[in-house]
Amino acid sequence: MEQSENKPRRVLVLRSKQEINNLLTKYEGSKKRTSLVKFCRDHGVPTATFYTWQKNLRQGKYPGKGKFIELPVEPVPDLHKEDPAPVFASLSSSDLTIRLHQYVDPAYIKALLGKQKGL
Repeated sequence: MEQSENKPRRVLVLRSKQEINNLLTKYEGSKKRTSLVKFCRDHGVPTATFYTWQKNLRQGKYPGKGKFIELPVEPVPDLHKEDPAPVFASLSSSDLTIRLHQYVDPAYIKALLGKQKGL
C-alpha cells in the first residue's frame, strides 16, 4: 500500500485593498534589507500573489492614500453675457451661417462652402 504524504493545505486569506496597500508599502520600505521571497514567507503571502498586487498597483487598482488639497474658488465669467466681437461679414446658405470677424481670403470661404456641400 502506498503511503502518501499529507501536506498542509494552503489557507486562502482574503485581504482588503487597505491591507494589500499596507503590505505593498511595508515591502517598499524593507526591500533593501530583505528579499521578496522572505518578506512574502514572513507575511504568509504567495510570491505570485504579491507580484499580482504590484501589477495591480501600477495599473491603479489600489489607490494610495490621497491628500485633500483645497483649491480657491474663483468665479467663472459668463461667456454668454460678454459682447461678441463685431461681425465683419455674414454669409448664409440654406442651413449654414458663417460669421466672419475679420477679412479672410475668398479662397478660404470657397473651401468652407465646399466642405459643407461635401466637395
